[in-house]
Amino acid sequence: KTVLYAPTFGEISSLDMIRDKIAKVSDNVNILVKLHPGANDDSVYDGTKRYNKMYRNLKGVILIEDFADIIPYIYASDVLISDYSSVIFEFASMDKPVILINTSNKAIKVCGYDPTGPEVTMRDIGENVNTFEELKQAVKNAMTHPEKYSDKRKIYSEQLFYKLDGKSAERTALAIKDFSRKILKSDI
Repeated sequence: KTVLYAPTFGEISSLDMIRDKIAKVSDNVNILVKLHPGANDDSVYDGTKRYNKMYRNLKGVILIEDFADIIPYIYASDVLISDYSSVIFEFASMDKPVILINTSNKAIKVCGYDPTGPEVTMRDIGENVNTFEELKQAVKNAMTHPEKYSDKRKIYSEQLFYKLDGKSAERTALAIKDFSRKILKSDI
């Protein structure tokens, strides 16, 4: 089994809460850590270099390169741990369990998050936790009952994504062809 930890950055991030404890979240699982691209700007978040070094040297944890595409890791992972990162919706679209770490409501306001945005209003897409002990139990729950919250994941995915049928490239190609034909027929 594989757990992907993909937090957001800044004051709303769960990085300071989780730190090196992520390696102890569950026995006998692979743990991937993907830091948010915004976390790589030390002017935005001063813990970046510290966390990069810590996760690179942490036994049992694989740190994904800074600007690597997260999609292959979403496919490879069984459970996502995050906080307010939009990756929760990409992961949920695969109908896989999402665990959400709650950080300070005050931080949400300070960071400028929209209180009506999906990162705040759709938190029932997965199990919410406030402590590391709750996180460990949530990972265990997600591994044994991945179907829990499936209905919410499907509802929100339908609201946020257009046709999750694997044919978006085909539709895009057809739209480009149609647009090109219209341009060629016009008197421009």
